[in-house]
Amino acid sequence: MILKRPRMTFMNNMSLLDPAIIIDIDESNASPEQFHSKFGWSSRGKKAIRLHFQVGSKHYSIAAYAMFGFIAWEIFEGTVTQKEFQHFITVTLAPLITGDSVGLFDNASIHKTVESFGVLDRTFPEAFLFCPAYSCDLNPLRWASTTSKRGRIIMKMI
Repeated sequence: MILKRPRMTFMNNMSLLDPAIIIDIDESNASPEQFHSKFGWSSRGKKAIRLHFQVGSKHYSIAAYAMFGFIAWEIFEGTVTQKEFQHFITVTLAPLITGDSVGLFDNASIHKTVESFGVLDRTFPEAFLFCPAYSCDLNPLRWASTTSKRGRIIMKMI
């Protein structure tokens, strides 16, 4: 059973923040097995156009999303480790953000190590938040990803 109190506390905390300063950071992956399915799109009543993907090893991406879109991303072959996460935050993301930015993260274990907390504290001196467990629906980056995929499909159909 999912407790509602952490979700409400999180949503109350988020409501106090200016949306323009929130930066959502999240990882995503793609494996060869995912691309053997028949993905495609088409206008209603027309034959689907199949999307072709290069099949190889597993890839992960890590991205930072703000109010007006993606501000930084990296793609890794293999898994995003704690070292790669910290490198992304300090080298790729930190030079692009202001001191009043608030970081938003899911509950991945690489985000919650002592070393990662140090990196996050230096990069986001005002605050950084973690989404409640089992609450990916509260993660803006997941919504943005869905919206951008839907937008690309619509643009191809027009």
